[in-house]
Amino acid sequence: MSFERILDEAAKGKDFGSAPYLLASKKRPHVSRSKIEDYGNVSYLEVGDLKTARYEDDSSMRYVAAKDLTYDLLFSIYDVNTNALACARVFMNAKELEPRLSAFVGQFRRPNFEARIIGLQNGGPANDLKELLRFIARERIGVFEVDLFGEDTRHIAVDAKVGMSFNILIEDRLYKPGELTNKLTFDQFQRSLKGRA
Repeated sequence: MSFERILDEAAKGKDFGSAPYLLASKKRPHVSRSKIEDYGNVSYLEVGDLKTARYEDDSSMRYVAAKDLTYDLLFSIYDVNTNALACARVFMNAKELEPRLSAFVGQFRRPNFEARIIGLQNGGPANDLKELLRFIARERIGVFEVDLFGEDTRHIAVDAKVGMSFNILIEDRLYKPGELTNKLTFDQFQRSLKGRA
């Protein structure tokens, strides 16, 4: 059974969203922030952004990243055949990003897509997730990684060369247990977004 079917079934359950939910074939590796910034041509996403990259050589954009994922989520689509990547940082805007995601998907003749969905906090709103699941089903995109809910803040980079996601070590070291626990409430998160607008 595919990850997208497993996720779709789990999302119908009444307890979905109250505990960490992970689907992955292997543990996500780490990469230091200094490595991706000094050698990798990284572009950071703000909440609501969608960025694309196509890795061709070492001068190409290599990583699309998101720091401080909490109540929002990172959604990526990677075409294995062309090393093309689209990453969106989604929070209450999946519907408005959908035409741009569709345009990205529509440019490939024989795609081999991998999707990754990472983020959200326990008990947070999952409307964007439901929209993305419908989009994945409609476009017949394979899901390769799901890391949802929990209480930790995530720092994630997606590599346009190989399509994998990495945990960014912001301080270039491994974190102690509990060090990444999110301290923002949902209301504080929403207010921080209004302050950026």
